[in-house]
Amino acid sequence: MGRPIPEPHGLVLREEAGREALYITDLDRNSVFKTTLDGELLDEWGPPIDRPQYSERTRYRPSWTLHFEDGGFLVLDGYGKDYFIHYDDKGRLERINGGPEGGIVHWGPHGGLPIPSSSDEMLIAMSDQQYLLHMNRNGDILRTVPLPGGNPRSITYHQNHYFIAHLADNWPADRNSRGFLSVLNNDLEVVSNIAGNPPEYDNKGALREMAHREPLFIHPHDLVVDSQDSLYCAQFASNQTYPIKLARV
Repeated sequence: MGRPIPEPHGLVLREEAGREALYITDLDRNSVFKTTLDGELLDEWGPPIDRPQYSERTRYRPSWTLHFEDGGFLVLDGYGKDYFIHYDDKGRLERINGGPEGGIVHWGPHGGLPIPSSSDEMLIAMSDQQYLLHMNRNGDILRTVPLPGGNPRSITYHQNHYFIAHLADNWPADRNSRGFLSVLNNDLEVVSNIAGNPPEYDNKGALREMAHREPLFIHPHDLVVDSQDSLYCAQFASNQTYPIKLARV
């Protein structure tokens, strides 16, 4: 690429036109980069400074990209101004929504993914706000899914379940807590907490507060599941630990 990417955050692998491409969000350079696996720069999307939401370039600090089957994609400005920036399949800016005027509180959208059973709906991890946001591509909020006690940073879908990495319990109030992983079914009900307390719902269907129980993780930040159902968890501020692998038994 010529210039380095000093503060990469989001990394998404896509197959497009018969070849694989990486979408990388960078907090320091305030951009989204599209590259080959060898690092050749294919495209770049900086802050939409022609729009009133982004008169200051440095206020744009994208955390993640979500990609749809039709080639369009969404950029989450999770470390900047909490907007959702929509692009079409040609990489052209379509619209911007969310942000403070859309009721999105700062330190909100962090990671997410399109809902597999829908062509235009998505699920967003709202980090410090302790909930998931279910919305469509028009920006309509369809529902919120409370995750009390958690801090959802990323979402992975595998075998009809959503896997959520919680950075810590009640972050940022308790920055020393260790975090855990949640498993949700297709109805977005928590069915298991890995290294956390068992999920409990009250008689009105409200999820009781969750918390880590076992000292397994240190700030889980992202996770993937492989074809053998093993789970790999990368962590933040974890004293340079390697990612943790949990093998299915």
